[in-house]
Amino acid sequence: MDCKISFGYQNRMVEVPVSKETYDKIMGQINEIQMNEQGRKIDAEIDKERGVVLEESRLGKGANDRMNKVIYPKVFAGSKYADRLPIGKEDILKNFKYDLIKRFYKDWYRPDLMAVVAVGEEYLRIVSWSFMASGVIFVASSMFQAMGNTIPSLVSSFTRIVGTAIPVLFLSRMPGFSLRWVWLLSAVTVFAQMALSLLLLRREFRRRLTFAADATASPAPL
Repeated sequence: MDCKISFGYQNRMVEVPVSKETYDKIMGQINEIQMNEQGRKIDAEIDKERGVVLEESRLGKGANDRMNKVIYPKVFAGSKYADRLPIGKEDILKNFKYDLIKRFYKDWYRPDLMAVVAVGEEYLRIVSWSFMASGVIFVASSMFQAMGNTIPSLVSSFTRIVGTAIPVLFLSRMPGFSLRWVWLLSAVTVFAQMALSLLLLRREFRRRLTFAADATASPAPL
């Protein structure tokens, strides 16, 4: 077999004449080696991201998580969100196969299924309306905790969750639905939660600041 060898400062090149069939076989094997190496790198990245998601799931566990497990099955009844959150179940996150996540990526992460959502100045302007109300809610919740009764705080939070989630489910089915509706609804429900928290706080103060009549009466003259 004739071949041509040339030398450079940093390499040596060997030119070997081969048939088209042999060339295709060689290139196929090279591509297979490259794909296997790339696949191993992707698998390692998947394992890294698996750990990140599991840690996010762990950090999300707490009082709110326990409350949501009771609320969400009723609020999202009939949908997948009633059974599990988008972050996924821990046993699936730990044990899913590489091919499964690659197939999911190939099926859904495509340009024809993507959209650009522009969120900026308008969102910040709408959300800023609720900053004052959120501060009042925080203070009211602290007062309830100081008085040893956190039930009113839970009631106001539950009211806001239901008051936001249920309308959003209906609005999302309407033509022309946009995120702006959700932002406005969220701002309105924050003020509703603030009003309810203040009413419940006033009720709690009245209940606790009611003294017995004999304790407040002035002493009888001698």
